[in-house]
Amino acid sequence: MPNKRLLVVEDEPDFRSYLQAVAEQLGFRVATVRGGREFMESYPAFRPEVVVLDLLMPDLDGIEIIRWLCGQDSAAKVLVCSGAGGVCMRAAKALAEVKGQMQVQLLAKPVLRAKLCAALLDGNA
Repeated sequence: MPNKRLLVVEDEPDFRSYLQAVAEQLGFRVATVRGGREFMESYPAFRPEVVVLDLLMPDLDGIEIIRWLCGQDSAAKVLVCSGAGGVCMRAAKALAEVKGQMQVQLLAKPVLRAKLCAALLDGNA
């Protein structure tokens, strides 16, 4: 799986750095952004196979980003990594599955390294 592209959209700098470090150790090429608008600008040129997405961000929330990805006919696997709570996370997953062909996996913050590695290395990632 070397050189798979991962785009992280996370507004918390420490968690964003953690995600980047773990993914790079697994062989991913990683780009990180702080918010939804920056994500939308970076996505077309980077063309990630995997997206790690926070739901609660200051500019655009994760639901808006999922809707946007569906409109892009994205085939990227999406890891929703949030402290937003179960109902909100399940709603994001349902939206992605109904509106598009995305595979979505839910990871509640704080995310243990082992769970993050398993999600990133999943056969569909």
